[in-house]
Amino acid sequence: MTSRGRLVGQGREAEIFEWGDGAVLRLMRDPAGGERAAQQVEAMRAALEAGAPVPAARELIEVDGRPGIVMDRVDGPALMDALARRPWTLFSVARTLGELHAKLGTIEAPADLLEQRAFLRMKISGAVGGALPDPLASWALEVLDGLPDGDRLCHGEYHVSNVLATPSGGVVIDWTNVTRGHPTGDFARSVLLTAMGEAPPGTPRIITMLRRSLQGVFNGAYQRAYRRGLAVDDGSLERWKIAHVAARFFEGIESEYQALTRYLEARAPRSA
Repeated sequence: MTSRGRLVGQGREAEIFEWGDGAVLRLMRDPAGGERAAQQVEAMRAALEAGAPVPAARELIEVDGRPGIVMDRVDGPALMDALARRPWTLFSVARTLGELHAKLGTIEAPADLLEQRAFLRMKISGAVGGALPDPLASWALEVLDGLPDGDRLCHGEYHVSNVLATPSGGVVIDWTNVTRGHPTGDFARSVLLTAMGEAPPGTPRIITMLRRSLQGVFNGAYQRAYRRGLAVDDGSLERWKIAHVAARFFEGIESEYQALTRYLEARAPRSA
């Protein structure tokens, strides 16, 4: 076995290490995450077979008791970093993000992937008793129950930090939250992340400075590009947003709690 190399990236769910021979190791932080790692491999292989730009997943392994995915190394900055270096490319980056996301939404997901609504239900239920008020949680679960199932590949965490800019175009990485479901549900999650999500640690300073003034412009351009590739029912989109906002509490980002609560309270029936 090739020894683990230099750490080249990390996030909440995993660390990325050099692995030799043009590969990297995505090593999950959760030792019990083997099943989800296997689903990521399935999803990436399905996307690659359908012609989507994703790294080729080579194998599943275990290192120090933690599951990992060995995959092809892709060299290139995240779209967020590319935008930080060249802020005037905002519309081009947003268009790339939207067009590629719409393409992913046309791909049939493997039949045994975790179901999108089941994943959201687990997160909303897991947030009950914490920062998410029980009445709002109950209402969000009712909304979720009325949303459609689907059989498309849903990335679950699609944003400018999870698409790499390469000479041949964008490459989608970090399939941790992949599910089988409805593309509008996946689109709703990305719209909310772009519009409401807190900038993660390590965000380039220029992006932080321009975020408030240009966030709406970027989000609008991204949405227009996506809608040119896939039809979106706006009524359904709004209901998916409610489910995703409630589920976001499960992720424990305390600085977002106030805005998330206001969002739900503004839309909930008075009885909730």
